Amino acid sequence: MSVFKRLALRLVCSGCCLALLPVVLMALWLFMVSVTWRGHLVAVAIMLGFCSLVLWGLLGLRKIVKAGFWRWPTFLAGMALFVMVLAWLMVPALPTGNYQQVALKGELPGRFSTAVLVPEVDQLLMGCTLFSLVDRYFSGVQATSLADDIKVIYGEMREDARFRRRRCLLGSCYREIFLSDRSDSVLTIYRPHGSSEREPQKVIVFLHGSLGSFAGYDWVLREVAERTGRAVVMPSNGAGNWHWDTHSEKVAAAWNWIEAQPNLSTEAPVLMGLSNGGLGVTRCIEDGIAEWERVVYISPVLETNRVMGHDFLKQLGETPVLIISGDADRRIPVAIIREAQQGLLAAGYATELQTMAEEDHFLFFHRRDEVIELLSDWIGVEP
Repeated sequence: MSVFKRLALRLVCSGCCLALLPVVLMALWLFMVSVTWRGHLVAVAIMLGFCSLVLWGLLGLRKIVKAGFWRWPTFLAGMALFVMVLAWLMVPALPTGNYQQVALKGELPGRFSTAVLVPEVDQLLMGCTLFSLVDRYFSGVQATSLADDIKVIYGEMREDARFRRRRCLLGSCYREIFLSDRSDSVLTIYRPHGSSEREPQKVIVFLHGSLGSFAGYDWVLREVAERTGRAVVMPSNGAGNWHWDTHSEKVAAAWNWIEAQPNLSTEAPVLMGLSNGGLGVTRCIEDGIAEWERVVYISPVLETNRVMGHDFLKQLGETPVLIISGDADRRIPVAIIREAQQGLLAAGYATELQTMAEEDHFLFFHRRDEVIELLSDWIGVEP
């Protein structure tokens, strides 16, 4: 190998190593927090590939070349490819039956999408650590508590073949954050067991919070679906910026899809939003997407000026509203929620506020049994 070729090889490999260093650090982080085999395999494959690049860079040294050292980086590169293919092969097929995903715009995430390749639970556990460092409203204690809840919920989901097949939708969240691409729209639909194709079911339309549509939401809401006999339809909206969804287009598209399904009913629908999904709920009511039977806000981002506005109140009419909030929520203080509730009550609108003592913004997971009970009882009662 000539001096020029050795120098070029070292420069190329060194540049690649520097460029990939953040990726390798994330792989190491993934390996440390992962609770799945697939997550560990992806992390190992990336680290093996990085080690291979480092060793290829050393081939620029004449003595190492003469010693036949080239076999090691080649071996590591082959191992990295083998481990990554093994991880890809572990990605399951799409869910079917009473739990489905449908692309309204764009396509469902493919098996080889990075956001699908790394299991959602591992991505969320990484997120817990990250946001505890950068978000002043999310402490280390909260991160640990939420991570424990996530491990339990996703551990339960792994026992259910349908939920193991659910495609992770966090890719659309990342595309919105890094590429400002909000074009994708996917529906996730859960129908209760024993539902008949000949008997249309009433629906609950659920709007997720910030950072995307998590499978954990589906897992909690499936119990509400079973208890109330309603199907749950969950449109995705990237990173959950529902206030950027002009004229509630994504919810309107979901509603049009519901209207076209013979096994779903448009009678007496329930609209529900969690956290940032509260922004979407408010706008859906303003835009008159449907005649909602009931409206539910859970730990909501609630804009008092909008919920007391003419458009909202006119469309709300006699629809009862339930708000669930934690009295220790630092992100959306309960005082703001109570102000909105009192304003609606004073204006003559039926609004119920349920607060959970010593609970923060993540009560949907922390207190899921109580949330399920509360939602099922409230939705199940005829107005």
